[in-house]
Amino acid sequence: MKFVLTENPKKLEDYLVERIDALTASDKTLLLLLPGGSNISVAIYALERIQEPRRRNITLTLTDERYGEVGHADSNLAQYIQAGIDRLNYNYLPVISGERIEVEAEKFARQIESLIATRDNVLVFTGLGEDGHITGILPHSIGLKSNEYAVYYNGGQYQRITTTLKALEQATEIIIGAYGDSKKPTLTSLRDETLEPGLQPAQALKTMPNVTVFNDQVGENL
Repeated sequence: MKFVLTENPKKLEDYLVERIDALTASDKTLLLLLPGGSNISVAIYALERIQEPRRRNITLTLTDERYGEVGHADSNLAQYIQAGIDRLNYNYLPVISGERIEVEAEKFARQIESLIATRDNVLVFTGLGEDGHITGILPHSIGLKSNEYAVYYNGGQYQRITTTLKALEQATEIIIGAYGDSKKPTLTSLRDETLEPGLQPAQALKTMPNVTVFNDQVGENL
């Protein structure tokens, strides 16, 4: 796990573009899992910079989603649409299609499993919560130990559907964007301590190859 210190998220955007280009070289296919929250703008800016011929080999979907009506205002999908993803001409796979949550989660799990098996590369772009969660995998949650590629759970205000550690373990590369003073204790703990993933899910990424954490608190300059 590499920690890259940079105050400017533009460095993260540049790196994301660089890695997408590298993973789609020679007509290779790519599954790109996208984050919610403040990293949405970084994802959109990066996707805008990918040349049109390469876009046809890239399948986009979300790392996790808030369950509800299709395109509800608080969904990650709605935020991506507002940010302009529809005009970018990518193959985008929505998480929610109007079914019951258990049906949606099972369908999403099968789709993720199939896409991982049939794409040359898998790139996961995610954030990092102050509690150490990644994608929608919260501390002590079902996503830590499930044998499925996606699960659902009660996330408080919303039920959520998320990819699992099992899915993340299949990734070619994982990129994390974690900015803000409030993230420093979590980033320091992640870098310097060895905790159970149940307490801090991001710890599980230490066993995975090619994990880079872009942040403005700890690490080395790019």
